[in-house]
Amino acid sequence: MNLTITPNTSNTTTASACSSYTWIVNNQTYTQSGTYSSVSGCHTSILNLTITPNTSNTTTASACGSYTWSVNNQTYTQSGTYSSVSGCHTEILNLTITPNTSNTTTASACSSYTWSVNNQTYTQSGTYSSVSGCHTEILNLTLTPNTSNTTTASACGSYTWSLNNQTYTQSGTYSSVSGCHTEILNLTVTPNTSNTTTASACGSYTWSVNNQTYTQSGTYSSVSGCHTEILNLTLNITSSNTSTVSSCGPYTWPVNNTVYTQSGTYVNNAGCQQEVLQLNILPLPVVQAQDVYACQGSAVSLSGTPLGGVFSVNNPYTGPSSTYTYTYTDNNGCTATSLPANIIVQNALPVTGLFVSNVGANSVTINWVSVQGLQWYEVRYRPIGAGSWTGGGTQGAPTTFKNLVGLDAATDYEIEVRGFCSAGTPGPWSSTFVFTTGASCPSPQNLNAINVLANQATLTWSAVANVLYYQVRYRIQGGNSWSSGTSNTNSKVIVSLQANTTYEWQLRAVCLPSPYSNSSWSMIGDFSTNALKEASSFEQEEPFSIFPNPASQILHVQFNSSLNEDTHIAVFDLSGRKMKQIILGPHEGSQQIDIDISDLIQGTYLIQWKTANSKSQQLYFNKVQ
Repeated sequence: MNLTITPNTSNTTTASACSSYTWIVNNQTYTQSGTYSSVSGCHTSILNLTITPNTSNTTTASACGSYTWSVNNQTYTQSGTYSSVSGCHTEILNLTITPNTSNTTTASACSSYTWSVNNQTYTQSGTYSSVSGCHTEILNLTLTPNTSNTTTASACGSYTWSLNNQTYTQSGTYSSVSGCHTEILNLTVTPNTSNTTTASACGSYTWSVNNQTYTQSGTYSSVSGCHTEILNLTLNITSSNTSTVSSCGPYTWPVNNTVYTQSGTYVNNAGCQQEVLQLNILPLPVVQAQDVYACQGSAVSLSGTPLGGVFSVNNPYTGPSSTYTYTYTDNNGCTATSLPANIIVQNALPVTGLFVSNVGANSVTINWVSVQGLQWYEVRYRPIGAGSWTGGGTQGAPTTFKNLVGLDAATDYEIEVRGFCSAGTPGPWSSTFVFTTGASCPSPQNLNAINVLANQATLTWSAVANVLYYQVRYRIQGGNSWSSGTSNTNSKVIVSLQANTTYEWQLRAVCLPSPYSNSSWSMIGDFSTNALKEASSFEQEEPFSIFPNPASQILHVQFNSSLNEDTHIAVFDLSGRKMKQIILGPHEGSQQIDIDISDLIQGTYLIQWKTANSKSQQLYFNKVQ
């Protein structure tokens, strides 16, 4: 036996299909899932088969212009049937494409517009659209607001409206439209009427219809609204007489016994006889008499205006209390008499209404109210608590003030005033009025004499607040008379002095505000002038000197150095502030330099001279403008 053994082999295939599957191993078609085998010799082929049934879905759609299918996101622009397979499932699309169409309408209207396409009413300008199927209607709309104006008119008979040149004869409301604007006419037409009056008169005729006076015959008309009054007038004047009259004050015309108070032309008609009055009323003068006051036994002058009239009693008048009138005739010959005025005869009345003004430290003005009939006033005053009064003098009427001087500063005073009818007949003293004088100027302090030479010296002191100026006086010590001067600053240069002489001096301040007050005189200061020196070399003079003093532009400085050394010169104001400084190199002997002081303000300054070995001297000088 020739035996051939062949090993068994196998192969397994796994497959899936939709509805059916044809196996290429044996060309068999299977419609069911399962495991199938095919043996060929010693080899076995195995098929693990899964059969899934076929499914499908059909969609019918229509669109305008194009259609995008959501199954596969494809966009189609033609009608047709389209399919999309996914696994064993098939989607089918039956598509109808209709082309897009549109139409545009342009329209304008007033206020609103109703579109016939969609029956919508629009009140704003804009672009609107309406879609029907695959067709779009577009509206480009312009809206203009409606405006109107109303005219109210009235006319007689008819009215022609200038807007449209139409003539209307009936009342009513009419309109005219232009674009979106409407003009409205509210018209009232009133029929024309008339009435005719026929009249005749003598001289003139006043028509009651219009209160017009006519002096000529004729036909006259007066229109009131749509009614016309017509006057057919006939005037007949047979005679006329004119009188010209001037009268002081009111005039009674004997023709008609009427009293006239105004100038003018007046007419009186009696039948056809006309009387004309040309009247000039002259004003009566305005006459016044004033009440006057007199002291017992004194004559008083009466007072009347205008001047040049006549008094009803003697002027001047002496007698008891009475009344009087004043009569005056003007240039027109018109005479008027004043109302009665009073003559009041009495003893001197008390003075009232005291008050003070211009109160200063040493002066005051006393004021009071005028009293009728007084000849003059007397004033007295005293410090409160003083035992006796000081007479303040007299003041003639009608002046009602008195200036008092020489008062003590910051002092309480009482004052009284009385009046006189005549010498020896005073009235009572007034009530006491109290006032206080102002504070005194403080007396200057810290008196000092600087730059004392043989014939001059500079006097300085501490400044006083609110000072107007200073009064300075000086004399030889023990002398009887003072020499005096003034200064606007707190220093004073006095000259023409005697050499080698002791002087004493003092000052006082005159302070603001007005009225100015004086301080008390300061304590007495003293200084001694230098002796005259023989003319010799500069070394015999002071080692440091200045001139002129006072100075305005240039200050000359002389000094003498015994050693060849540096020199320092400085200018200070009175507050200690350094204003100028000059440093000179080594020098021996006498020397003079000039310092420009034109830029300094007016006042007192200190100039200091100092050498390198600490030898120094200082002087004061005055800068003037």
